[in-house]
Amino acid sequence: MIEREFVFITQKWKRKIYAPASPDLLKKEYQQIQEQTFQVLDELSDKYSNLENRTHIIFWQGKKAIENCYHDVLATFPHGGTFYRISSEVNSKEIFDTFLPKWYREERDKRGIERMIIYSDKTAALKQKKLEREMRTIDSRIMKFDDNIMFTIYGDKLSLIDFNTETAIIIQSAEMARFQEKVFRLLFKKL
Repeated sequence: MIEREFVFITQKWKRKIYAPASPDLLKKEYQQIQEQTFQVLDELSDKYSNLENRTHIIFWQGKKAIENCYHDVLATFPHGGTFYRISSEVNSKEIFDTFLPKWYREERDKRGIERMIIYSDKTAALKQKKLEREMRTIDSRIMKFDDNIMFTIYGDKLSLIDFNTETAIIIQSAEMARFQEKVFRLLFKKL
């Protein structure tokens, strides 16, 4: 306080006497601190708003990672909504028995989530027709489509699952999701 001149020392005989500075000096110092604080808060606000708009990427490995991707679809669509999927399973029954959470289909249907899916013709032949699912197929005579990879576009997210290595990636980016949805719809329309 002495160094900042908020308090003065005077000496009267052998005694030191401390005297306060003018309250106007304290007010001025307080205003400077307040201005600096608001400048820092403005800078932090700018940085925070940029963080909200940034792309977020989650990378997981293991069976639980794949289950997390299915769960994230449901968390993104509490009710209604449509997701878009390209799926190239070699054996969809084996993959779903291994990786699909038992509760997922029931919960998805309860929430009225619709889907548009592109499968290989072999996988599509195993699927029953459903009102909430629209399918297109890739002809195996034209292209081998058995990579055990699934790509899903949902809300402002994309997920990519490699069933071979049990790897899952979720990318949250509204711009990327909108772009991939356009590409998906174009391909879906052409098939």
